[in-house]
Amino acid sequence: MTAPFTAEARRRDAATWIVTVSGELDLASAPELEAVFEGTDASASDRVLVDLAGVSFLDSSGIRALVRAKRRFDGIGAPLLLDAVSDAARQVLEISGVLDALSERSPDRGV
Repeated sequence: MTAPFTAEARRRDAATWIVTVSGELDLASAPELEAVFEGTDASASDRVLVDLAGVSFLDSSGIRALVRAKRRFDGIGAPLLLDAVSDAARQVLEISGVLDALSERSPDRGV
């Protein structure tokens, strides 16, 4: 039996949000992750780190949710970056060609 999907955002410090995701990130759960991202009140002085270490499965719906969130946060000047990635999620992100884009580190942000 697989673990249930969970996604939550919390402040790590005054300039960093952590979004922790676990379980299967797929068509059924991607809207829940998108709602978590939309509820994250990040500003231009923030960065958003995404922890996918607990993700056991990732499909194109999950990738789309991550890419949309990256565009949204980058658009306000708050970079979204992957902080930790499970092997299952890493493989899918590498094959889809988005791992590097989601893992880019901004040299001036000290990430």
